[in-house]
Amino acid sequence: MQNQHILKLIEEIKEITSHCLNKGWAERNAGNFSYRLDDNIVDVGNVFMHSVLSQEETKPHHHDPTHAAFEGGCDISFLISNSGAKFRDIAKDPLKHCSIVCSKEGNLSYYSTDKKAIPSSELQSHLLIQRYLQKEQPVKKSVIHTHPTHLIAFTHKFVGTHPHCPKKHLNDILESIMPEVSMFIPQKTGFVDLLPAGSSELAEATLKELTHHDVIVWKKHGCLAVAETLWDAIDMIEILDKAAYIALLSDLN
Repeated sequence: MQNQHILKLIEEIKEITSHCLNKGWAERNAGNFSYRLDDNIVDVGNVFMHSVLSQEETKPHHHDPTHAAFEGGCDISFLISNSGAKFRDIAKDPLKHCSIVCSKEGNLSYYSTDKKAIPSSELQSHLLIQRYLQKEQPVKKSVIHTHPTHLIAFTHKFVGTHPHCPKKHLNDILESIMPEVSMFIPQKTGFVDLLPAGSSELAEATLKELTHHDVIVWKKHGCLAVAETLWDAIDMIEILDKAAYIALLSDLN
């Protein structure tokens, strides 16, 4: 049963990364994702190794964090894309370009088939988000960050004219463009100002927005969404990007 679950997840990752690549949302090594695993943490490494790989190919590594985001918290494990991994390569062989992160009793370690690989540079965001989801919204296990072209362009255009209430302005315009925005994103869209990629500031600001929203726009950077499946998360981003595209064509600000 565990192997079937992992294999199904692998196929979904192949489809999602190919889709983002074809949309132009994953230039070079842009984008990252994670999926929470609810198996016993002690057994996660074995599930990972024996689903497709041999035990000799995968070794545990230990992460030496320096920020409070990594400390304490609930025990959790999740699969995450590797730092520098390109969606075009992940689409061909997900497990070769992903790691499994395990946090147990405040200690963080990870498994990877590549001894030199480390989890995504946005690990802080994924760790905080996955901990929050496990505790508050356990049905949601998928987190994905990507670079939707029109949505990024939209933040360049509209934020400068409404610096004091960018989130409200973003929602007002996008909801007025397409009825699907309100229909499929009823919690509205969150917004995080421009912050350094991979930073603790970005991770904490994103978590704050996540308590009210399932999809969050990162100003001039991209978008992050959480959902039960990776496809559900991508669906929300795709709706917003389509609305942003129409807004840009209509020259709305």
